Amino acid sequence: MSSDLTARAHRGARWKKAAPWTHVRLLLVLAWLVLTVTAMATGQRHSSYADLQAAIASGAVHHVSVTADLPAGSTGSALVEVSWREGWTKRIAEFRQVRGLDAGSVSSQDGEPVIHGDLDQVLRADRPDLVITRGERPGTWSDLLGWRVSIAVGLTALALGLAQTVVLIAGPAPWWATRWAWFWLSWTWVGTLAFLLLAGPTPGVRIDGAGRRRLGGWWALLIAVVVGSVFSAGSI
Repeated sequence: MSSDLTARAHRGARWKKAAPWTHVRLLLVLAWLVLTVTAMATGQRHSSYADLQAAIASGAVHHVSVTADLPAGSTGSALVEVSWREGWTKRIAEFRQVRGLDAGSVSSQDGEPVIHGDLDQVLRADRPDLVITRGERPGTWSDLLGWRVSIAVGLTALALGLAQTVVLIAGPAPWWATRWAWFWLSWTWVGTLAFLLLAGPTPGVRIDGAGRRRLGGWWALLIAVVVGSVFSAGSI
């Protein structure tokens, strides 16, 4: 009975000592969620020319904005961006336009789509009534988890990542995985939330993960690589 009371006392002492760090972790969760919603509302999802073709052919897209294509009557090569909206998501695809050979055709160079000839003609091949406007390429931007976002969003993400690293290094020993393991897992979005919510102590979770065997760094690195590959493949 006394040993049980002693264990509870030690557990309570650990929770009390870790309470400030728990509050910081929960605040970081809220900040990451707000930042994610902001990025999705204001940013553009990186997509491919194949995604653009499919969206136009399906009728889901009635309007696209083209940036930096070759002027009418000119020849040469240009890196072109086309942006469009599918539902609530803004998307952007980047590919090369070449004018002077094989007007109106599409080919591939080192895996990169290449549009030959008039871009409007190619885009309207499956939808003649497609509305095409011209826009300007943004001066500066950041890339965040497959999204093009503003510099402000990118810098905020960097600040939150640094704050999370401080919690990982200076905070109490984390549950379920070692510090190195959580470091590697935190390179993915899912791993970031898992660390902030489950690294312990976690309000509402009665299981004391501090005394259990923890995931090591090498296994965590492997998991992070696999999960990161799934994310980059556009599965989410």
